[in-house]
Amino acid sequence: MTRLLRLPEVCERLGIKRSTVYSKIASGELKPPVKLGKTATFPEDEIEQYIERRRAERDERLLKIEAKRDNAPGADGEPPRAA
Repeated sequence: MTRLLRLPEVCERLGIKRSTVYSKIASGELKPPVKLGKTATFPEDEIEQYIERRRAERDERLLKIEAKRDNAPGADGEPPRAA
């Protein structure tokens, strides 16, 4: 069974403010909390999945940047050829 995190812990793990958590829920980036009475809780595995998605997006962007750099004129250490 997955552990349930309260909002302050989610904010701390993600390094964002409470309002940003709710903005991400509204935009669909984060799943809505599980309500236990009046307390909003977030399954820990869902927060970890969000972090992993963000890492994958970052890695994909870095690969694209590296590919562009590697394909740029002069990327092989040779100066660009004059036309």
